[in-house]
Amino acid sequence: DAFIRNPKLLDEIVDSSDKALWRAHGKDREARGDVSTLRLKIVTKDGAQRWIEHACQRVEENGEFLGYRVSNRDISERQEAASERNSLRRQIAHISRVNAMGELTAALAHEINQPLGAILSNAQAAARFLRQDCPDLDEVREALDDIISDDKRAGEVVRRLRRMVRTGTPDYEPTLMRDVIDEVLSLVRSELVLQHVRVNKVMLPKVQEMLCDRVQIQQVLLNLITNAIDAMKGVPRRDRELTISMRREDDFRVTVSVCDRGPGMPVENIESVFKPFYTTKRTGMGMGLAISRSIIELHKGKLWAERNSDTGMTFWFSVPCERSSGDGEN
Repeated sequence: DAFIRNPKLLDEIVDSSDKALWRAHGKDREARGDVSTLRLKIVTKDGAQRWIEHACQRVEENGEFLGYRVSNRDISERQEAASERNSLRRQIAHISRVNAMGELTAALAHEINQPLGAILSNAQAAARFLRQDCPDLDEVREALDDIISDDKRAGEVVRRLRRMVRTGTPDYEPTLMRDVIDEVLSLVRSELVLQHVRVNKVMLPKVQEMLCDRVQIQQVLLNLITNAIDAMKGVPRRDRELTISMRREDDFRVTVSVCDRGPGMPVENIESVFKPFYTTKRTGMGMGLAISRSIIELHKGKLWAERNSDTGMTFWFSVPCERSSGDGEN
């Protein structure tokens, strides 16, 4: 009755955070004759916030506009449950990232200790040069330049680590996939060296930008790459090759693959690896691939695996790209 007496009541009770969405819906319904729906928050008389699913349809008779047929359904409990699921998913994903960083502790320590050691050596060399009666200033400048370079390298490793283990809501931004791949390879560089794994990159699209949460996509790649490294621990060193390729399916999707030369797995077991708590590792959580698939699906993409024709496995994920700006090779 209240809505009949005051047709603008819904405009008034829409939550301030959804006002713009509601105005856009109003413009949309003017142009459409079919059912138009949206979900938004409203504020009740007692000040409580509720979620509703609003649906409306233009009503015409003999070409004459008569009004709108409208329905509003309270979906607060459903939205709260979805919010709790998303929060739990983020917490589990965060735990998985921290666990992955823990597994790479030795390699990451080596990655940071290398530039720190180089900084110490160059600082000692610069000090020796300056103690000479006629110091070679060119040598001193070169040592200082090396110190600056190594400091930046160590700082970059720490910055990437902090991003990987941070918590928070997803942060979607335009991102170049090739940059994400390079950043993850930098994180695992020492592990690749320690495990004698060669990396082959095939990057066909020169610029392929996508709208994504950079840290989440890094988490997917980190999981796929570390799994590939683990899969090749039992094969001869000469055969340990990791191939990461990226290709454009069309103007709207980019596909990335991570291929290893390990023993592979039976075809009938492939889909099982994406199930929670399924693992082939003695100390694995069994959540990495399940979380990775969830992340890719949240990005409106898909993640799957195939057994190679000769040996090893290839894991693929395909995601929408924001725009495409030409091709190239590196």
